[in-house]
Amino acid sequence: MRVPMIVPVVTMIAAVTNGGCFNEHLAARLRNDCEDGDAPACAYLGRIYDNGEGVPVDDSLAASLYERACDGGINEACHNLGVMYGTGEGVPVDHAVAASLYTRACDGGLAMACNNLGNLYHEGNGVPLEYARAVMLHRMACDSGVALGCSNLASMYIAGEGVLQDRARGASLYEEACDGGE
Repeated sequence: MRVPMIVPVVTMIAAVTNGGCFNEHLAARLRNDCEDGDAPACAYLGRIYDNGEGVPVDDSLAASLYERACDGGINEACHNLGVMYGTGEGVPVDHAVAASLYTRACDGGLAMACNNLGNLYHEGNGVPLEYARAVMLHRMACDSGVALGCSNLASMYIAGEGVLQDRARGASLYEEACDGGE
């Protein structure tokens, strides 16, 4: 699951003045801002090409734009690029690179990235299999309101992976996940 981007003020103003529709004028403005080093513009443009919002989907271009935004400190872009490396959309599948990107975003406070990093540690994809670390990351995500983090943590309690098996705690976490929309 990708996360939404921070929308630059210039983009919101342009969208409102264009009737809320994305068009090539707005794309050109975002491209110029991105080329001038505006990381949020790169992130937003990446999302537009990633989701095909008013333009054809272009995963390779989206990945490139997310990379620029991630290098500019936009945690959401690091996370979304990590998702792309995990699925092979626009870039080759590389779970180690995905883990590195999720780590950057998680360290920057993006809870969904902590959840996804926890999944990699739970499965041993691109990182060593470490249930205890997966539990810690899923707990961080859950405590931050990410329902998937609660659901993943619940399954680990029920299976006794990285924690003492506690089906009651697992059931409680599943309820928390449901209350959060999972």
